[in-house]
Amino acid sequence: MSVHTFPITADLLDDFLNLPWVLRKDDPQWIPPLRQAVLADLSGDSAFAQYARLRLFLCQRERETVGRVAAIVNPHLRDADNAPVGQLGYFEAVNDSEVAASLMTAAREWLCEEGARTVLGPMNGGAHREHRFMIEGFELDAFLFEPRNPRYYPRLFSEQGFGVCSCWFSYELDLSRRGRARLERLLDEAMEPTRDFQLEVLDTRDMQTLLARLHRILDSAWSGHIGYTSFPLQEFVERFTGIFALMGDGHIAMMTDAGGQDVGFVAMVPDYAQQARMLRGDDSGWAAWRGKASAPRMVWHTIATVPEVRGSGSSTMLIRHWYETTIAQGYEKALVALATEDFAWFRKVAEPTRAYALYGQRLGGGV
Repeated sequence: MSVHTFPITADLLDDFLNLPWVLRKDDPQWIPPLRQAVLADLSGDSAFAQYARLRLFLCQRERETVGRVAAIVNPHLRDADNAPVGQLGYFEAVNDSEVAASLMTAAREWLCEEGARTVLGPMNGGAHREHRFMIEGFELDAFLFEPRNPRYYPRLFSEQGFGVCSCWFSYELDLSRRGRARLERLLDEAMEPTRDFQLEVLDTRDMQTLLARLHRILDSAWSGHIGYTSFPLQEFVERFTGIFALMGDGHIAMMTDAGGQDVGFVAMVPDYAQQARMLRGDDSGWAAWRGKASAPRMVWHTIATVPEVRGSGSSTMLIRHWYETTIAQGYEKALVALATEDFAWFRKVAEPTRAYALYGQRLGGGV
């Protein structure tokens, strides 16, 4: 068995790209990524690829591809000593500890050569991109944009000395008439905003204005999130236009303060997981089903505020918008997606049903 690092040539890149379709073809919960977006990142054609450095590794056994990983350096993401933070991304492998060890050893050696002293994984370039493993909730139906991986992937990382450095949780909410009472009571009892805030529903038809406005507050609103660093507007457009294309009336709203400054936003998206799965990674049909197909639930996707207004009750206003919009549009189920450990408000409503983790390691030993 050997691990190969290779230049970006069409035949080897196809092996790298095709591996998840081989390994996960029988997984009914897997939602394939859009192949063209992945190809753009790995072939150097995306906005991210213009400034990031990465090295791709394949693991082959008897000429069969059995694993892959990308060692990634985002030069803007740095540790407390100003060294670049290494990342392991695009990880896929058979359930074999020797395969995982071969891949990670090669990737870590390259990251050390690039000056990294720590490594995070799985992470495909930063917290604004795909990252995290699912660690609990595998028996539940996947929702749109949920991290999904085979159950054994976290174990393969743990065996290589990685430890959990951050966790997230998702919550399933019953919004039928019977299920609303507790959530409504908690919203009524919650701290009301101590400052003058306004909510403005954003028009998803004016995508250029929407994206520019959101991008301007990201560095502040997402500050403190592990793995987050600034990234250019062009990359934001590439990464998030597809998400916003699925949103309709009321699904994204901006919060402004008394001076008219944007200080937070909230976003939700109908759970078109089944429709996305049926694309099989072909982006040509993306969003064609918006407004035509029904979704079983609403995914409460993002809530973010700038540090200056945290603790002022602003989150109550944003959660209330989530709830009232979902009810008004006739949904009886909602899913709070990927809430951080310190955002525990929804534990008052229900216990989390899914958990996710990001792993980290000091290069040279230690978590």
